[in-house]
Amino acid sequence: MRLQLIVILLLALMAAACGGSPSASRTVDDAAALIERGDFKGAHRKAEAVMADSAALNSLTVSQLCRLAVVFVRLSNQETPSETDANDAMAARCLSRARAVAPDSVAQFIGSLTGEMAGRIIVLDQVGTFLTTPRDSLTDTPDDSLSIN
Repeated sequence: MRLQLIVILLLALMAAACGGSPSASRTVDDAAALIERGDFKGAHRKAEAVMADSAALNSLTVSQLCRLAVVFVRLSNQETPSETDANDAMAARCLSRARAVAPDSVAQFIGSLTGEMAGRIIVLDQVGTFLTTPRDSLTDTPDDSLSIN
């Protein structure tokens, strides 16, 4: 009898833990929907919550990371310049993480965008790529020594 009670309690606890917080992909969907409704502050909270939670961020697929980058770009269009810079940095970070997993999928996603959004995402993707490129590979000459004439 006592064993049954323990098993029931454990199952109830597991069910509560599973249903307690929405998945990261659902949070990305919610943030995009909030933007569509004009709730930019709510969308910003949701998008930043995903970025702040490393487990949630790591659970996102390449497509979801790209969609989250678009959320941040759309937020950039609505906020102050300092917030725009922060949102653009978050978008670049999302694209960089996605590119590390599947560069072809990121290129395909970017190819599906149109207009100003495509241009912004392309620039942020290039920024993210530049920031993750090892510094040694950015020099033209292999010799970093100084010569004095």
